[in-house]
Amino acid sequence: MALPTGDWTIDANGFRGTMTIRGIDAAGNLDASLVIDAPRVDQMIGFWADVAKKITFIRVLNPEDPSANQIYTGFYYNNERDQPTDVTHTLSGFFEAFQGTGGIAERVLYGWAADITIPG
Repeated sequence: MALPTGDWTIDANGFRGTMTIRGIDAAGNLDASLVIDAPRVDQMIGFWADVAKKITFIRVLNPEDPSANQIYTGFYYNNERDQPTDVTHTLSGFFEAFQGTGGIAERVLYGWAADITIPG
């Protein structure tokens, strides 16, 4: 099953916004963006691994400062078994934050989750 495209609701360590997945090419490259600090739109560079049901991407906050990037890893699941019509697709995992985004040596990992419901 391909990862659904469209606007996903995301919560990244309590910061909420929209993750827009416009498409995924045959090599698994994402065409996506992230809005958490509106109106700023952050580029997402990464991959969707369909067999592993895993998404990995860099949230580019400042292209000129690598310490301002965040690295996200997430895994896919859905509620199709319990709700066969309106299926909610979910990605959840962790992201790594560095000095430029508020991370500190004692805590670099933070949780995140995103979902989209496709009416059936």
